[in-house]
Amino acid sequence: MRTIHKIAVALDMLRDVLELDLPVGAVPISVGNQNEKLCIWYITDERTSSGGKDIERKLFRVAGTGHPLDAYFPVEKEKFLGTAIFMNGSLVIHVFAH
Repeated sequence: MRTIHKIAVALDMLRDVLELDLPVGAVPISVGNQNEKLCIWYITDERTSSGGKDIERKLFRVAGTGHPLDAYFPVEKEKFLGTAIFMNGSLVIHVFAH
């Protein structure tokens, strides 16, 4: 069965590149602000041989508006997941999956 799950990252844990552990084969689909945490939603298929229990590390780029994008890996190889707004609009970040 395919289901949507999320992983939340506290603002004080944000870095230019996030390395997050997700189930093998998970497909990141969206980002947003929930309770002032960056949330990344992803689809996973629990019918896989591991039942969604095996974990793999996924890379995400987090960039503020006006920040350089080419410092870590080329944007052309990334999937834009969305923009999240925090602190009443004073912090706007854009998230890419690598």
